Amino acid sequence: MTHFNIKQVLRHLARRKFYTTINLLGLGIGLGCVILMTTYLIHEFSFDTYHEKSSRIYRLIDGNNSKTYYAMGEAYKNNIPDVEEVCRLFGLENIKIKKGHQFIKEDKIIFADPVLFDVFDINLLNGLRKNQLNDPNSVIISEHIAEKYFPNSNPVGESIELAVGQ
Repeated sequence: MTHFNIKQVLRHLARRKFYTTINLLGLGIGLGCVILMTTYLIHEFSFDTYHEKSSRIYRLIDGNNSKTYYAMGEAYKNNIPDVEEVCRLFGLENIKIKKGHQFIKEDKIIFADPVLFDVFDINLLNGLRKNQLNDPNSVIISEHIAEKYFPNSNPVGESIELAVGQ
């Protein structure tokens, strides 16, 4: 554009201030919406992509409820041939853990199937991935929880108890 054309466009916009304002507001709102939608989509499509098998991992939900019935996992695995593995996770809140004679309240604990490490890529600091959770009495704890229950010692081989009904 030449200098003359730019001057002409600015004069035209200045003469029609009301329409210019409406057009600029519409353009700004439209660009803002596009930026927000793009940010949302980038977030949604990048969620949990650090798992090696992320393209083959699906979460089943029941309507608006983020939970499904426990028996549905085995039913899907037995009746749908494309389902390779089923990993069920079950959370409990406000649980007391018994360490010696002391009870410590935990906000949330999660029970998982032994195939957890076959489905998800979870790094372990201690122990072997292969046979984790095969024993019903085994537990995997985070580094923070290990320091909480077993300060300055190796938690492998130690025991804690789930205090039910306390």
